[in-house]
Amino acid sequence: MSLIKPVAPQTLNPSDVQYEHQDAPMSSDWFLKEGIPGEGPRPDWLLPKYTSMEAQAQAYPELMKVSRTDASAPESYQLESVADVFDPESSYIANLTAKAKTHKLSQDAFGDMVGEFASYQKSLLPNIDEEMKKLGDNPQRRLDTVNTWATNHLSEKSMETLGKIAYTADVVELMDEVRQKMHGLSSRIPVGQNLEPIKIESVSSIDAEMASNYARYKTDKAYRDQLTERRKQALGED
Repeated sequence: MSLIKPVAPQTLNPSDVQYEHQDAPMSSDWFLKEGIPGEGPRPDWLLPKYTSMEAQAQAYPELMKVSRTDASAPESYQLESVADVFDPESSYIANLTAKAKTHKLSQDAFGDMVGEFASYQKSLLPNIDEEMKKLGDNPQRRLDTVNTWATNHLSEKSMETLGKIAYTADVVELMDEVRQKMHGLSSRIPVGQNLEPIKIESVSSIDAEMASNYARYKTDKAYRDQLTERRKQALGED
């Protein structure tokens, strides 16, 4: 005979079960990841096209690309800030803006990119103040002399080419030497079968001669006239 009294099986009532976080009902319209519902209302930052945080996190890199470029490319880009460096009508700029539109760059992004390139281009140009100092005393007059001579003696095409060259002190001195040599060639006087040697003079050398012979310069009119004529020739004013 058994001394154990049989116990009738008990049924489990679901209402008696206590769940953790019972005060935060699970949501069915958004998920932490597939199969795991989120708690509470759907977060504002979860985009409507995604049903779970995991799906949106996986798409984040592409979302960032879209946020930078989506619908932000203008019909035409403004180039006023770099007009002193780039010609807006050039084929280079046309190709550049076409590429920018393809990648949907905003005006700000395009402006930053072109602005940096313009700054680089400007950095390659000579410092005008420094170059003028290299030309010695009265550099503007020397520059004007070279420009006047070039205008009077070079073709329009050559002047256009010269305009594309940065006017450094070296370029000005080169042009001044060419000017003086051409003047010397035109001043040669035939002597039998030989020609007298070319004498190249600069304004500074003539001024130095005048300073060293200032007493004669003040009293000798013929000498003064001679120096004045030589100075005009050196300046290309004859």
